[in-house]
Amino acid sequence: MLKNLSLLSLAVILLLSSCAKKQEAESFGKATGKDDAQIPSVAVAPALQQDIPYVITNVGTLEANEEALVCAEVNGNVVKILFEEGAKIAKGAPLAVIDDTMYQIDLAKSKGGLEKNQAELDSALKNLERKKTLFAKELISEQDFIEAESRYNKALGDVNKSIAETAFSEENLKKTTVYAPIAGYTMTKMINAGELIRNGSPVVRIVDTGIIKVSFSVPESEAPQLKTGQLVKISVPCLNNKTFEAKENILYYISPKSNPTTRAVECKAYVNNMSDELKPGYFANVQLTLSIHEKAILIPEQALLPKENSFVVFRLKDGDIAQSIQVKPGIRVDGVVEVTGELSPADTIIVKGHNSLKDGQKVSPLKN
Repeated sequence: MLKNLSLLSLAVILLLSSCAKKQEAESFGKATGKDDAQIPSVAVAPALQQDIPYVITNVGTLEANEEALVCAEVNGNVVKILFEEGAKIAKGAPLAVIDDTMYQIDLAKSKGGLEKNQAELDSALKNLERKKTLFAKELISEQDFIEAESRYNKALGDVNKSIAETAFSEENLKKTTVYAPIAGYTMTKMINAGELIRNGSPVVRIVDTGIIKVSFSVPESEAPQLKTGQLVKISVPCLNNKTFEAKENILYYISPKSNPTTRAVECKAYVNNMSDELKPGYFANVQLTLSIHEKAILIPEQALLPKENSFVVFRLKDGDIAQSIQVKPGIRVDGVVEVTGELSPADTIIVKGHNSLKDGQKVSPLKN
């Protein structure tokens, strides 16, 4: 019997305790005491005044700064490959060697022909000078002089032709070694040692990623505020949203036309990639600061109340009166919102317990 009474007493105590907690939880925003039956409790916060940036965020795709498909410029068998796939190489680095035997022979023949023709030109020049002297003294006929002049001109033409042929042979010989036209990383190898390749055969593709380009689009309504040279900041989701910002990250291209389908303007920016973390093809979020709103009035977002076609906030008047103020929200960032209207940084804003308030209603601000 005593045991049953004890259990019953415990149950009553728990029930009363539960009811008390429920009443305490529901007391926020309602009466604070017997004498204040119609005075709700509210939480408040001061309005702030500070400069706030107007930032737009768009999605973009990373691209290589430069990309080059390196091709052979002469025919021949591949003797040696001097690069590995995925290797970082410098501009001008040798990539492959093509058998140069035939090109050495061609160069030797061109040089031999040049020497022969140069000797003929020297002889023709001496003959012309001698005939010119004799002709001036009327010791030879005009026909003899013309023949000497023709011989010289022909020899000069032959020498010029041999010079061109020699230069061509030298250039072909140089082309038997394939060089990197840009610095960057090699991609898939497209030739093998011992393979016969021809002029124009692809050897390897090189991508320069020291500087990355990011391509993105901006709504045409924001485009008039863009200027080349503006700083750009990007974050990359696949790198745990790591942020990349540097003085080299600048907007360098704004399309002169808007896309009539998307109503957006294509833009491109450079992004410093000295860390080699960024790769062409990555998706990125691109941030551009278009302007700074100076001395903006900021309030907590939760203080805003939508009312049909506008927004209102409640501020404290005389320390305990809720005054409704119509405002226009602007930039939102980190839980605060810029507002314009009849607010000043000296105002105290009601941020909680204001959903059912009326203009001019008395309230009881909670102390922090």
